[in-house]
Amino acid sequence: PGDPQFERIFVGADMDQLELRVSAALSGCDVYLQVFKDGGDPHAITAKLLFGRSFQRELDHFKRTGKKTAAYTAMRDTAKTFVYLVTYGGSAETAWIGITSHTDHRGRRPYAKLPLATVVQYREAWLRGAPEYERWWAAAQVQYRRQGFISDPVDGVRRDFLDGENFNEIVNHGVQSAGTAVVRRATERLREAYPQEWCWEHWGPGTGQVTQTHDANMSEVPRFAAQKYQEIMEECMTLRVPGLDVPFT
Repeated sequence: PGDPQFERIFVGADMDQLELRVSAALSGCDVYLQVFKDGGDPHAITAKLLFGRSFQRELDHFKRTGKKTAAYTAMRDTAKTFVYLVTYGGSAETAWIGITSHTDHRGRRPYAKLPLATVVQYREAWLRGAPEYERWWAAAQVQYRRQGFISDPVDGVRRDFLDGENFNEIVNHGVQSAGTAVVRRATERLREAYPQEWCWEHWGPGTGQVTQTHDANMSEVPRFAAQKYQEIMEECMTLRVPGLDVPFT
């Protein structure tokens, strides 16, 4: 009591672009697989696909100066919001609704007045640069119709769609289920890597791992142990998974 070193803090981490990485692997999309292999910024790639030369100029400026302009940030943020709305075959209308209703960390809606026609152009430009996605969507639908279910490539978790065929959910199932398999493996690695003396509740009730939620892990530890926990967590949540040809970090 009273020793700051024994003050408890949370140590947590989530996976980088988990769903985008899984979808890139399932679709075999070269442009995203390459940027993940190189450790680059996938949202900058999306921004280049959407905005072309306009973003390239801002990107070149950032590379020269190390400073991000307001235009760079706005285009990258738009691209980041956009890509998660179309990854599962979402229409331009779906993307437009999602983008215009997006609220930033200040509670503002920066894209509220964005025209639908502009989002249609974004989607067309994105598919020209990442055509593998459209082919993957079609292949997933064909696979479902042929076998009557969809299963992920990691654990084979299956969905039968007893309520009937749903295009977006057919595409979505493989990504969400495979993503779950990736995070479970990361969590198992984390559990196995904890030093033996750091077993659950070693420092009292509630210490050790608190939760594994979607793409994240969190533990509660004394401050003196936090740095080591961080290193262990980061190492265990960086992995490759058979069936998905992309690094997870």
